[in-house]
Amino acid sequence: TVFIEGDAHDLKSSLPADEGFDVVVMHTLLSHASHPKTVLRNAYSVAKPDAKLIIMDGDYAGLTYGHSESWIGREMDRALVTATFSKPDVIRHLVMNMDRTGWLLESSRAQTVAEIGSEASFWVSFAECYAPRVKA
Repeated sequence: TVFIEGDAHDLKSSLPADEGFDVVVMHTLLSHASHPKTVLRNAYSVAKPDAKLIIMDGDYAGLTYGHSESWIGREMDRALVTATFSKPDVIRHLVMNMDRTGWLLESSRAQTVAEIGSEASFWVSFAECYAPRVKA
């Protein structure tokens, strides 16, 4: 087994001569890509005919933080998502984008992260990291 990391916009330069990839893995990539369809199309162009595509990404447009003032919470949501993701709702269009780029969806699995109260910690590091980058 060989793992090759490459530029999503230039995968052919990562490919060994005249070979194709058996598996293409995209981990939280499409939500950060300016042109997700181009990334999917490029991956398809370097994949073997029976290759598998594994995508792990999120519906970050649905990311929400609570605040005692609801308008502040909504503004935090908008600001953090805008500062962090190029395409926060890309997963909502994934099946359509896969169809348009040659891929076929065989299966999917969803996971939800929901935290409430003082024990919430999963997204705390995200907020701490990106909050300083948010412009008022």
